[in-house]
Parts: sequence; C-alpha cells; structure tokens
Amino acid sequence: MGRIVPEAADEALRELFVFNYRVIYRVVSEEHVTVTNVIRSRRIFRPDKGGAGPDAT
Repeated sequence: MGRIVPEAADEALRELFVFNYRVIYRVVSEEHVTVTNVIRSRRIFRPDKGGAGPDAT
C-alpha cells in the first residue's frame, strides 16, 4: 500500500510512484481500490480542483 497523499486530508487517499507517474487511488476495502488520478510526477496534485494543476516550478 502506498503512502497517504500529503495534500489531502483523507487517509483513504493513497499514492504510488511508478516510473515518471504519480498514481493516486482511494482505498475502498482491503480487496478493492479505485484509481482517481494518474499524473506526471512533475505536476502538482490539487484535490480541491479535481486533479492535476500546472507544472510545478
């Protein structure tokens, strides 16, 4: 299981880094997760805006 997404105040929202991508998912149960976002790792995740924002500077 990945780490908790630091930008979100939700322990069920987790992330894994796969190559140059950040995979953000919600843990529904021990056997089920829902992928919510797949973002290039250089982008900023904005949970209040529904996903990725502009490239980080």
